[in-house]
Amino acid sequence: MKTLKNLSKQLKIPTIEHYCLACAEKISPTSYNYIFNEPVLCDKCLERIKPVYKSIRINEIDITYLCNYESPLKEWLLQYKEQFDIALAPVFFYLFKTYIKLNFFNYAIVIAPSSLSSIKKREFSHMYEMCKSLNMPIYDILRKKDSATQKGKNALQRSKIGSNITSINIERIKDKKVLLIDDVITTGATIKACYNELMKGKPNKIKCLILMLSLIHISEPTRHWAI
Repeated sequence: MKTLKNLSKQLKIPTIEHYCLACAEKISPTSYNYIFNEPVLCDKCLERIKPVYKSIRINEIDITYLCNYESPLKEWLLQYKEQFDIALAPVFFYLFKTYIKLNFFNYAIVIAPSSLSSIKKREFSHMYEMCKSLNMPIYDILRKKDSATQKGKNALQRSKIGSNITSINIERIKDKKVLLIDDVITTGATIKACYNELMKGKPNKIKCLILMLSLIHISEPTRHWAI
C-alpha cells in the first residue's frame, strides 16, 4: 500500500531483507511488523496462528493459555524440540509479546524445567531460548530429574512428577511477582509441582502462562473462561 510505504520512509525503516523463520519466505517490506518489531514471521504464517487467550483451572491453579495444541505452533514446537532447530525460538511468543508485557508488567519469568539429559541432547534450554525474546527478567531456578521426563508416559505416571521438581537459589524470587511459563500443558502435574516449589521462595505473587493447552490427558473436571 502506498500509504504504508510512505510511512515506512518517514520512519526511516531499514530496507534490510528479512525471511520468515518458519517457512523461509521473504517477509514483505510493507508488513506492519516492520513498524513495531523486527519481523520473524511472514503474514501468512501469522494468520495461521489462532490465539484463544483463555484461562483454565487445573489442580486448583489458574492458568492462562494462549493457543490450543494445534498447528502451526504444534508442528513448529516439535521441529524446535525434536530436531533441535534453535532458530525457531523467537517465533513462539512473537504474536503474543505485547499481550504478555502488558498483562504481566513488572513480573519476572521462571521457566518450567527440562531434564538435564534433554538439555544436553539439544545443547540448549528450549524454554529459556523461547522466553529471551520477551525481554523480561528470567530466573532459571527450577530443576527436573532425568527420571521425570514425561514423553511416552500415561496420565497416572505424569501425575507423580511432583517429587522430581526441585529448585536452586529459590530465595531470588522472595517478594517478587513471578510468571511461571511452560510450552504445553497436558495433565497440569508439572505446573502444579513447579508452583508448589516456587511457593517455598515466598514470592509476592505467582501467575501461570502456557503457550498451548492439550486436554488429551486431563481427566478431572476443568473450568474455562475468556480473559
